[in-house]
Amino acid sequence: MTAVHTMPLPYFPTAPLLGRAKGPMTRYGEQPCVEALEPELPVDECRRPLTTSDLFPSTDTIAPCCGGYIPEDASSTTATSSDDEASSIDDQDEDDDTLCMDTMREMLQCSLCMDIFTEATGVPCCGHVFCDVCIEQYVDRFDSCPTCQSELSLAQLAPARLTQRMANELIVSCSSCSGSMKKGELDEHMEVCVK
Repeated sequence: MTAVHTMPLPYFPTAPLLGRAKGPMTRYGEQPCVEALEPELPVDECRRPLTTSDLFPSTDTIAPCCGGYIPEDASSTTATSSDDEASSIDDQDEDDDTLCMDTMREMLQCSLCMDIFTEATGVPCCGHVFCDVCIEQYVDRFDSCPTCQSELSLAQLAPARLTQRMANELIVSCSSCSGSMKKGELDEHMEVCVK
């Protein structure tokens, strides 16, 4: 008698899939072929319905910030009454938030002036984004992309509106009064700021 495999099987996108035809399949949503992962396991024991854990990875493998998710399943979290553990979790959340903000700031930074994008403009050759003034001056002088060195003209530049909307939401400091505000509010603030 063969042993019954009771442990849930992980979903491996690179493993062959077993379908109704008893052969490897590649269609999304079919059952993972356990024979590829555990050759000694009989085919009849391979077949089982897919579960959500097959399709969605555990939260341990997902970055805690910028797109990570928290499961709504109450069984996946444990309630603690310890103030030390709660404090540790709060500190971890703050570290994750700081890491996320630093990552966002780097992504929304022009590689020419090293500042947050002002009128973000994209180049078609490699998809990188720069400040409008920065990239126009560079292309005027060198007729190429500063990142990939492909030939480039001013006519090929295009506004990167979504990127600029994200940049406008970042918190920046006024150079005159050290006040903090969203990047999108900085120009208006600079008009009235006491220098």
